[in-house]
Amino acid sequence: MPVQAARRFALLALAAALSISLIVGPASTHPWCGPASTLYWTVGAEPGLTARFLISIALLCSTFRDAHGGRVSMLTATAFTVAGAVYVEQAERIHHVWHLPVLLLWVEATGALRTERIRSATVGLWHAHAAASKLQAHGLAWADGNSMAVWVDAFAYPHARWLAEAPRWALAAGQAFALTVEAACALAWIPRLRPVIGWALLAFYVGVLVTFPFGFAGNAVLTYLYLVRTPDPR
Repeated sequence: MPVQAARRFALLALAAALSISLIVGPASTHPWCGPASTLYWTVGAEPGLTARFLISIALLCSTFRDAHGGRVSMLTATAFTVAGAVYVEQAERIHHVWHLPVLLLWVEATGALRTERIRSATVGLWHAHAAASKLQAHGLAWADGNSMAVWVDAFAYPHARWLAEAPRWALAAGQAFALTVEAACALAWIPRLRPVIGWALLAFYVGVLVTFPFGFAGNAVLTYLYLVRTPDPR
């Protein structure tokens, strides 16, 4: 499959997955009646559930239309942005899996932005922002291994819980690798560095996916398609 078609397929598949998750997801688990919900304040709880359903249907229809037309439209990018905001505000914790797709949908929907440098810069700067937020909050001490041990103990798959007892220097090395790769992503727009950074970032995602149930498979696929498998050197 040509890389542009593969990118479009991946983004539209993620859009369809978001719309379906909102349609079939149990409303009782989401705080529609709570003060955190924008729709609660604007239209009320029951109309809010109806609006959620209509937003999801609009996104799903737009996704199928784009898949048939071989493009990514502004309607899909807009619907995904709204649906993603609804999903995130319902969630019990922050979900990062929808942030990168929404940025790339807008890039692909805007003709003037569809260059390889802008595409790779979008992926790179999003990951670099993750590194910057860690450094802003904790400095280099973020990679001391202690927080990794806590996260493994609290969230890791059962087969990976043994990592919580690993030497702190080993956990610190893993965190330092992740922080370095995310920071280096700021340079992903440079053609010669793009695949190197892309493969390093994929290694990071593989480590996350085999350790935690965080659902970053979509981000890993987009990293491969936008940083590793590029159609031209521009």
